[in-house]
Amino acid sequence: MNKRLYAIVCVLFVLIFALGGCYSDNYQDKPETTEFLSEQTYTSEKVSESGMLSEPFDTTTITEETTVSEIAQTEITTESTATMPSVVLSTLVPETTTTETETTTVETTAVSPITEKTTTSVSLSKKPSLNEITRSYAYNTLSEKEKQVYDIFEGAAVSLSNRAEFKGMNITKEELQNAVYAFDLYEPVYSYVSLKDCVVHSRGGYIDYVEMAYYYDKSTHQKMTEATERAAQDIFAKITPDMSEYDVVKLFHDEIVKKCVYDESAQNRSFAYGALVDGRATCSGYSKAFSYLCNKAGIENTCAFGNAGGEGHMWNMVRLDGEWYELDTTWDDTSSDGFENFIYYGYFLVTTADMSDRQLFDYNYDKPVATGIKYNYYNMTKTYAEDEKTLEEATYNCLRDTILKNEKYAQFKYKDRNILAKFKEYAETGRMFRILSEVEKDTRHSVNKNEVYFYTSNNDTIVIISL
Repeated sequence: MNKRLYAIVCVLFVLIFALGGCYSDNYQDKPETTEFLSEQTYTSEKVSESGMLSEPFDTTTITEETTVSEIAQTEITTESTATMPSVVLSTLVPETTTTETETTTVETTAVSPITEKTTTSVSLSKKPSLNEITRSYAYNTLSEKEKQVYDIFEGAAVSLSNRAEFKGMNITKEELQNAVYAFDLYEPVYSYVSLKDCVVHSRGGYIDYVEMAYYYDKSTHQKMTEATERAAQDIFAKITPDMSEYDVVKLFHDEIVKKCVYDESAQNRSFAYGALVDGRATCSGYSKAFSYLCNKAGIENTCAFGNAGGEGHMWNMVRLDGEWYELDTTWDDTSSDGFENFIYYGYFLVTTADMSDRQLFDYNYDKPVATGIKYNYYNMTKTYAEDEKTLEEATYNCLRDTILKNEKYAQFKYKDRNILAKFKEYAETGRMFRILSEVEKDTRHSVNKNEVYFYTSNNDTIVIISL
């Protein structure tokens, strides 16, 4: 799947001038040529079934297209050109130029939240079971007969057999198709079957056997499997006894984002191996790596495969405390956008409603609906601003946590454009100077206020602060 940045227009604005900008780190993934089973029918039957498993993935019908209209693109470009600073940044101005009424308002709405910033956690989810999940969510949606097909196909794949035998089972093309989809798209481990080179043999409308094909020989397959396992164990070594399922899910998310770079030319881009060992993958590699880790930790999850922003894409879902969440490690990776060593959380543990631009392809099973909000990153870290009071709290918390972690970028989520406008006022009134001063005092770390930048995202309502 190809990843394409479609609307990244970063606009910096100095605090003192409150110059506005637009930043979007949405990445697009267009399916690479997905692997299909070809079908060979017995000539005595003269049944033409050459389209077996191929039509839904036909790359000629899923064309690469921008998700931003030409008009919107022009407007964004124009705004960027007009507001991009071309001079050295100025020093932040202390909060001195307000009227008496304004000063009173600042003090009553700002001081109290800042004194309450020492705790940013909420009650956490249960401990991970660490009992490995051996059957995917997709597998459990299959009929009993389809599960039998799946088991036989998987058995052939694991042993690298030449054939998967179904003779006498009266397996239809649809039943084979459903089972193979579940195997290929939602099992993170066995990605080495080359479905495009497999041949299906059928008679009288029923499947006799599938002639298997693989990307690698048995020796290479074994080495890759072992390397993937070692990479997973390196990550698992970072799990401590006090970590909850939320903590572990965040660890997996962060490790993949830090370890992997999006690369549509990488040889193993669609495998968990690509993300965890090579460190280069596309969205399917990112997603399968996350699913692989969750399965080993006993955390219920599934991959999701469909359209995102108008293009083919794969992402994940995970269940915490009985509620489903969606997340996208690919779109949270900003390494290709000049934000090195920065982990974005705009797509971490969000609802299905938050992913309203995404629809599964028709041949998918019905994935769960994600309604959980408790473990959303911005709720967990108290960095969600829905009014003026929580805006200052969110700003303080994200700055404080970032400085304590010795990181460069802070981020918080704002409810709407009104809150963003209020945030920009902080530069004009000097409130940001005071917030940063409070952070310096509480953390005992100094901040070079001459080098503070802001990036805003129209699409994701996120502010990123560069320190």
